[in-house]
Amino acid sequence: SLYQSVPFVVMKWFFAVCVLDAAASVLLTTAIIPGMSSYITPSYTISSLFSSPYVPGRSLGDLFLAGLLRAFLCLLTVLASAAFYKSKGEMWGSMKHSRTGMTKEEKEEAALEEPWPPYLRRLGRRPTLPANLAASSSLLLASAKCFERLFSGAADEVSVLPFWAAVGATAIMSVAELFMLGGACEAAVGSLTEARES
Repeated sequence: SLYQSVPFVVMKWFFAVCVLDAAASVLLTTAIIPGMSSYITPSYTISSLFSSPYVPGRSLGDLFLAGLLRAFLCLLTVLASAAFYKSKGEMWGSMKHSRTGMTKEEKEEAALEEPWPPYLRRLGRRPTLPANLAASSSLLLASAKCFERLFSGAADEVSVLPFWAAVGATAIMSVAELFMLGGACEAAVGSLTEARES
């Protein structure tokens, strides 16, 4: 029964990505790895977030906190989806405006004419919204750090490797979690639904 094992495989890969994300956040942004302390100067640590002046292009502490928050919210979202929803239809059912009996062109026109408040209410009810916001914010943070580092003249510093490795890992993990989160939530709800029915 390959079909029944698919939700488990999806969840297993998603949990592996979240654990890898948390581990990469810790290993690449702190001086835990022997020899990294020579690359990670005091201005790159978490304490630099609370000192003045805070320079985004020279700090890894914010990526550390964003990585842990992102991984925690993704795992929490999957567990909450499995706990609070009984079916995939219940989880996503209220997300799309009911447009039955319409042609494709009529549906597109109705979507364009729909006012913002109902759309934002439906968007706010998504179970994946907090984790999606955390991953999107981390991706924007990584992009901002890249641009700030490139245009501030800080690119010539010695501590280049850990900075770019941490920024790259943040970007890759954010995109992976954005891509996999909805499927992992559906797999968790689907596997629990199958377990309840059998």
